[in-house]
Amino acid sequence: MGLKWIVYPILVAVILAAFPVNVHSPESYDLGARGYECKVIALVNHTIYDEIEPALKSLQDVMLKNNYGCRIITKDAGRMNPEEIRALLEEEYSTSGISGAVLVGNIPLKKYHDNNTSEVIEFPYYYMDLNGQWIDSDGDGIIDTPSGDYLPEIYVGIVRSSGDGNNVTEIKGYIERVEKYIQGDFTPMLKSGVFLDNDFSMLWDSVVYSSAEYAYIGVDAVSINRTTSQRFLHFLSENYAYAYFVVHSDGKSYYIKNGSRTERVDASQIPDARALFYTDLSCYASSFEKGGVANRLLMKSDSISLGVLTYTAEGIPDALAGYHRRIGEGKSFGDTLVGYMREENLGVEDFNSRMAMLSYLGFPFLKPWRPHGYRDIGQISIDGDEELMRYAKMYGWKGDGSADSPITIEKVSIFNASAFIAIYINNVTLHLRIRDVILLNQKYGVFVENSANVSIEHSSFHYSSILVLSSREVAIKGNSMESINSMCAVEVDNSTEVDVTDNRIEGAFTGIGVHGESYPVWVGQNITWRLRYAENINVSHNSIRGLAGIWLYITSNSSVFRNNVDFGFYGLDVAHSTSNEIRQNNFTINFSAGYWENMPLPHVPGHYLVRIWDAWNNRIWENNFMYKGNPGDGMNLSDLFQIVYDDEFGGEKTNNMWNLTRGNYWQWWAEANDTNNGNNDGIVDYPLVIDENNTDYRPLKQPYRWWREGKESELNSVIIYSISLAVLAAVVIVIILRRR
Repeated sequence: MGLKWIVYPILVAVILAAFPVNVHSPESYDLGARGYECKVIALVNHTIYDEIEPALKSLQDVMLKNNYGCRIITKDAGRMNPEEIRALLEEEYSTSGISGAVLVGNIPLKKYHDNNTSEVIEFPYYYMDLNGQWIDSDGDGIIDTPSGDYLPEIYVGIVRSSGDGNNVTEIKGYIERVEKYIQGDFTPMLKSGVFLDNDFSMLWDSVVYSSAEYAYIGVDAVSINRTTSQRFLHFLSENYAYAYFVVHSDGKSYYIKNGSRTERVDASQIPDARALFYTDLSCYASSFEKGGVANRLLMKSDSISLGVLTYTAEGIPDALAGYHRRIGEGKSFGDTLVGYMREENLGVEDFNSRMAMLSYLGFPFLKPWRPHGYRDIGQISIDGDEELMRYAKMYGWKGDGSADSPITIEKVSIFNASAFIAIYINNVTLHLRIRDVILLNQKYGVFVENSANVSIEHSSFHYSSILVLSSREVAIKGNSMESINSMCAVEVDNSTEVDVTDNRIEGAFTGIGVHGESYPVWVGQNITWRLRYAENINVSHNSIRGLAGIWLYITSNSSVFRNNVDFGFYGLDVAHSTSNEIRQNNFTINFSAGYWENMPLPHVPGHYLVRIWDAWNNRIWENNFMYKGNPGDGMNLSDLFQIVYDDEFGGEKTNNMWNLTRGNYWQWWAEANDTNNGNNDGIVDYPLVIDENNTDYRPLKQPYRWWREGKESELNSVIIYSISLAVLAAVVIVIILRRR
C-alpha cells in the first residue's frame, strides 16, 4: 500500500483534532396538539367591526400557531342593548360552552345601584353571572342587588380605547401587543411587585407580601411610609411579570399618601406601563364614566401591559391570596377571577364591596408569563428506572437510558410557587440528562437521591436549588441560578464522583456546599464519632455572587479549582476535611452596602474570607484572597482569616500546605507590608506565617492570573498544541516522502 496510505489518515486525524468541528443537527420539540381549551366571544362595536375583525383574526392565527389553546369567536355587536347581549352570552354558554367574553370598543354596560355607596355605576358583572336573577324593580333601567345564585359562569374583559372607546389605532395596538406576547417577545422580571399606600397599612404585616408570592416567588415591595408619587410612577415602569397595588383613586387620577400630604398622579402622568399584568385595587379605577384611569396602563402606545384587574366603584382592598394562588398555577386571568369569586364563599353582604365592582381590562384569556418554546408541566417525581421509562413514554422524552443515549428531559418549564420540589429523581440508575429546563419553585428545583448517571445541564433555576444526596456520577454544569431560597444553591451530600462546573450563581446564601456525614460508634462504654467523607467532588469554573461562597464539610480527595467568588459573609469554609486541592480561585469579600443590609457588620465574628476548621493535609495554593469596597475604620482584615482547632470528631491538628511552586495572594497583607521581590519571580521573598502550623512560604506579590474563560482557555491551549503537532507531523511526512 505504501507509507503514504498509513501516514495520510494519521495526518487527517491530527488535523481534525486540531480543528474540531461542531455539527448541530436541527431538532424540533413537539409540544403536541393542545386543541381549544376555551372559547371566547369577542363582541365588537359595530362602527369599528370591519377594521378590528382582521386584527382579531390575525391574533387567532398567532394563537393557533403557538398552541395557545383558545379560540376567539368574533361577532358584530350591532346596536344590541345589555339585555340582548346577556341573552346572546347565555345562548353561547349553553350551546358552545364559552369560557368568557371580551367587549371590544364602546359596548354598553348595565347600570347598577350599589347599596353600600348609594351610587349608580356601570356594571360588567351583569354579563358574568348568566343565571342570576337581576331585577329592575322600579323600571328605571337600573338593576338591584341580586337574589339567589349570583356567582359568575364566565369571565368578561373590556378592551376600550380612551376618548369615546372606539379609537381603532389604540385597540389595534393593544391586539398587536398581545400577538407579540404570545409569540414570546416579552421577557419580564420573574417577580411580583407590590405597592401599598400608607392608608392601607392594615393589610401589610406580610399578608400582602406572602399573597403576592403565590404569583411569582420573588416580591419587590414598596414599604409602608415610603410611598410617594415618584415611587409610584417608578413602580409602574418596572417590568414585573405581575404587579399589585392599592392606592386611592377618583377614576381620573391616583392619590398617594406621603406623610400628612396627598400627592396626585393624573392619567397624563402615568408612564409607559412595563409590568405585564396588574391588579389595581383602587376605587373607580375602571369606571369609564369617571375616566377609567387604569385603562391608561393598557392603552398608552408604548406600554406593554396586557391586563388590569380593578374596580368600577368603591371597594374593599384584599390580600387576594386565592386569586394569586391561581395565577401561580398558570390559569388564565379570567379563569383565575371566576375561580376566586366562586370559591371564596363571599356572602351577599360582601357582594358589592368585594365582588360586584371588580372589572377586568384587557383579554382575560391570557395566561401568566411562561418561557416561550417550553412545555409547561407540573411537578415530576420519579422513583426507580421503571417509572423513569414510563415518564419517558408519556412525555416523549428521547433516549433509551444507555450511556450513549440518555433519557433526556429538555425544553420543559415548571413554574409552581407552592412546590417544594420541581423534579425529584430517586433510585434511578439509567442514564438521565436534564437539559435546558426552566424552573421556578419554592425550594429544590432538582433533587437527586440514591441515584447515579444523572446530569443537570444548561438550565435556569429561579428561587430554587439543586440537591444531590447519597448519589454518584452526577454532573451539574452550565446552569444559571438566581435568588435561591435554600441555604445552598448547589448542595452535594454524602455523594461521590460529582462534577459541579461552569455554573453561574447569583443571590444565594451559600453558592456551593459539599459535605459528608458523621456517625456515632460505641467503643467500649464510650461513643466515638466516625466520618464518612464526600469524595471525588469537582467544583470548578463556577461564578458565585451572594452572601457566602463555597464550603467543604467532611470532604476528601476533591478539587475546588478556578472559581470566581464574590461574597459578603464568607468565601471559603473547609471543616473536618482532608486531602483536597483548592487552587487558582478568586475569593473577594465585598464591603458594598448591598451585601450588608440586614446583616451583622463585617467585623462581627463569623465574617471571613477563609476559615479552616479542623481540616488537614489540604493543598491550598495559587488562590487570590481579596476585598473590594471600603471595609470601614478599625477593620483588621487579617481577622477575616481564621484557623480553628477542634477535636469534635477526633481530628488531627489543622496543618495544611499553602504553597507548592507558588503560594497565594493575600491582598490586605500585600498592601500592608513591604512585599520585596528581589529576583522578580512574583513571589515575596519572605513567608506569611498564618499560625504555628500553617505558613505560606511563597506568598504572591500580585494576584495570580488565570484565564477568565476557564475551560475555554484550556481548550484553546489544546487546539494550539494540536496545531503544532499537526504542522510537525506534516513536516516529517514531507521529509519522509521526499527521501523515498
